[in-house]
Amino acid sequence: MQYQNEQSSLIIGNGDDAMIASSHKKLAKDSGPDSSNIDSSNLHKRMFLLFSVSILLAGLAGHSFARVQYQRIPFINSDAVSHQNTTASSVVGTVEVAALTRKHHKHSKHHKVKKEQKEARKAFQSNLYQPSMEVEIFYHSSKKEREQLLMSSSSSIVERLGEGKPKNLPHVGCQATVILIRHCEKGSIREHCNAIGFERASYIANIFGNEAETKWPAPSYLFATTPGDRSNHRVRNYREIETLQPLSDKIDVPINSEYGTSNRKAFAKDIFHMLRSGAMCGKVALISWKHEDIPHLARELGCGPEDGCPANWANGEDFDSTWQILYSYHKQLYPSFVVQEKKNKHKVWGRHPEWWISGHVEMEGFDPLQFSKQNGVY
Repeated sequence: MQYQNEQSSLIIGNGDDAMIASSHKKLAKDSGPDSSNIDSSNLHKRMFLLFSVSILLAGLAGHSFARVQYQRIPFINSDAVSHQNTTASSVVGTVEVAALTRKHHKHSKHHKVKKEQKEARKAFQSNLYQPSMEVEIFYHSSKKEREQLLMSSSSSIVERLGEGKPKNLPHVGCQATVILIRHCEKGSIREHCNAIGFERASYIANIFGNEAETKWPAPSYLFATTPGDRSNHRVRNYREIETLQPLSDKIDVPINSEYGTSNRKAFAKDIFHMLRSGAMCGKVALISWKHEDIPHLARELGCGPEDGCPANWANGEDFDSTWQILYSYHKQLYPSFVVQEKKNKHKVWGRHPEWWISGHVEMEGFDPLQFSKQNGVY
């Protein structure tokens, strides 16, 4: 019995230990998932808290930005902002910006015109007006005044006067006109005119001439841009020559194609020399040129925007414009009652003839259908 009791207590004892061990295992088993659940829950809480704080900060930033934008509009009521007032402020701001833009463009355009006019005036003064005035003053001065002029003037006047005798001067009342036109319309082969372009060339030959029915006088000089004057040295463009060829054949005047944009300044100086010497008096020089460069050539010839020569060619589709530059050599023209008022110690008004320049834009008036009808095509 005692043995049985001891064994049963042992069994009981062993059973308790097994139960305790089993409970520990169960507790350990149960504690694992619970702890991971607790960590996951904490992570979710932290993420939610971080997300909430981010939304709050974004809201505060948006509110601050809205307040800044609100304060930029001074005339909006702080109590109630209407959509109408906001729209009005936007319109006012747009109008103000547009006004400032127009003012800037106007100022830039004015500055550009003044700059171009200054360039043209400098070319006119240095190449035509001043040299002729120096010769006139020297020619009409006494011997003593001539000696003083030769001593005080630059060497350029000595070179122009030679041994004290003036070179050829234009007669008083001399007029000369230089005409600038664009080449003919481009063909499928861009170096030559198209069908309309060749008709325009024939039309130009009809409007120039010494006949009473012609529109303009026959030119004494014909100039065309040199064929090789292009950005691509392999291209030789003949449109300018083709534009003048029918007129050249009609009036028997050769086309000078020695000049281009690369030697534009030398070309202008040669024209000025012809004017100073009187070779251009009563004559017309017709120049067929690249339209983009015509305003530059006009300024080299002394004609700027304030003289009547526009700062730019009208547009890329314009083949009809004709720029006429008139040079005239005469005394200052004043009514008799203001001659005395114009006396100035720095300049003797009306005593010597001077060169004057003025520009004008006229249209050729080319109508292909009308011209074809006149030629009996229809």
